[in-house]
Amino acid sequence: MYFGFSEDQQMFYDAVAGLLRDRCTPETVREAWADPRWRGDELWSALAEQGVTAMLVPEASGGLGMGVLDIVRLLEAAGRVALPLPLADTALVAPVVLAASDHDALEQIAAGMSRASVGYGERPVFPHAATVDQLIWIHGDEVRIAAPSAVELTLEPSVDRGRQTGVADPGAQAWQSVGDRNVAQAAFLRAVVGSSAQLLGLSATMLDMTVEYVKTRKQFGVPV
Repeated sequence: MYFGFSEDQQMFYDAVAGLLRDRCTPETVREAWADPRWRGDELWSALAEQGVTAMLVPEASGGLGMGVLDIVRLLEAAGRVALPLPLADTALVAPVVLAASDHDALEQIAAGMSRASVGYGERPVFPHAATVDQLIWIHGDEVRIAAPSAVELTLEPSVDRGRQTGVADPGAQAWQSVGDRNVAQAAFLRAVVGSSAQLLGLSATMLDMTVEYVKTRKQFGVPV
């Protein structure tokens, strides 16, 4: 059994990773930090044009009908550049939830015209709350969705300044239950995979930067 990535997967990764290196520079991240409502529309559109937002959307809804394995390396590449956009929530988690509820919204996700944010628990906190179009709330074995404008959102600063957070009113009547416990579990597991992939990429960049620094660092006149 072969556990490596296929040639097509590698080519897709190389293209997206190159785009992210070129278009999501440290200056881009600092720009996002300075503006809580930063959307990065040009960068988001470029990712959509590459097909990233359509990867896990079924072909019947305008997507590519690919699998989690296909996108996980791209999320690792996003983590490497500290991408300040809701890519994992939108491209990885939202498709499995919206497939059980709103196929029109799926088409918008695939086209890069809609963004999603995922929150958890009794008091859901949503990253990128000021710039998304769909809120997905996972609470135990339930999943609910709502438009940000339909629930009371209180924006709060985040430790990660690249993603302004918002606390949603869990009692708002606009929340719509979708799917069943299988959908909730699938969405949660996808979120775990997405977060892990991005953290892996981020830690790899920090390790690379540390190694490069140590190579040139001297103390008491000798290399560290």
